[in-house]
Amino acid sequence: MKGIKRNDLLPIIVSAITEMEVIQGEFLSIDQIIVAELGRCIGLSRSKLCRLKVNGFQTISCKASLPKTEHILDGFSAVQDSMLRNGVSNSVVCHKCLQEMEFT
Repeated sequence: MKGIKRNDLLPIIVSAITEMEVIQGEFLSIDQIIVAELGRCIGLSRSKLCRLKVNGFQTISCKASLPKTEHILDGFSAVQDSMLRNGVSNSVVCHKCLQEMEFT
């Protein structure tokens, strides 16, 4: 089976595709795989398999692969934590304290 990147994340799909290759012959590309038949063999929906087919049958973890974004208050998190530990929960008071520390 050419063009499919095999990995340990989807061994069920890989084994089902291998079984389909035994019956139908080797697939030359990912486009030749019949998604409906693969879905019946595995028990996954066609939409899930179509999305996986577009990605080369590799699962992509959205949140884990993205870099962490910087937030406006990242530099002031220690100050916020100390105020909350001291019992200050009024947002106006916290904001004024942050403005005194040159928060814009």
